[in-house]
Amino acid sequence: MAVNKTVVKRSLVLVFADGTDAKGNAKNKSISFGDVKVDAQPEQIMATASALSPLYKAQLVDVYVTESAALTTEA
Repeated sequence: MAVNKTVVKRSLVLVFADGTDAKGNAKNKSISFGDVKVDAQPEQIMATASALSPLYKAQLVDVYVTESAALTTEA
């Protein structure tokens, strides 16, 4: 049985440094941007993240893409 995956939604998540906690561990803050085109290439998404990150005072730590996908089976 073959299974097909169809991406139906994507979001861009930027993770910024947000100081330290009481124990001295690094804290992060995430900011999400929805409605990323499902056919956007990784290079385009990273270019967008690079363009957005200077708008925030904190240092960019990570860039993530979250996806929601539908799975269907073929008989």
